[in-house]
Amino acid sequence: MGIYLYFKKKPIIYNSRFNFYAMIIFLLPTVINMISLLNKYFIEFSVPLLLFLLILIYYSVVIRGYSFTGVNAKDLHRTFFGLLDEKKINYKLDGLKIKVMDPVMDISISRQAWFGIIQIRRRSSKNKAYFNALMKEMKQKDIQYNKATSIYFLIFALLMIVFFIF
Repeated sequence: MGIYLYFKKKPIIYNSRFNFYAMIIFLLPTVINMISLLNKYFIEFSVPLLLFLLILIYYSVVIRGYSFTGVNAKDLHRTFFGLLDEKKINYKLDGLKIKVMDPVMDISISRQAWFGIIQIRRRSSKNKAYFNALMKEMKQKDIQYNKATSIYFLIFALLMIVFFIF
């Protein structure tokens, strides 16, 4: 991610379900190990396995949006609200929650502005296709990237390589 952000100088925009699938893939060996030891150490491994499954279910319900990594928060907000105005969509802003009136839909924005990661997600299951169409148009917009995010990811990758070697 860091190399992509540094050289492309544009944010990465992707469906947040990718994070969910990546988490499953990365934690699958641990879960398989827990399941294999379940009949031998039932008490020790059943509770963490159950909690892990509950977290996966919760995470799959919560994630209904798109993640913007390496993005300038102010520019993203300006672009997103500009898109809503351009489409003549009536909306009401309440903190980080956006209530869209025209096609009835609730949207929330979660952000770590200093880090350059923002998630825009649907809060309800209504108008999924319309929300996805809005996000596809957001991908086409020119959004400034956050240089600090690419540097952070590069430093993090280097540290992981150093700790892996030693």
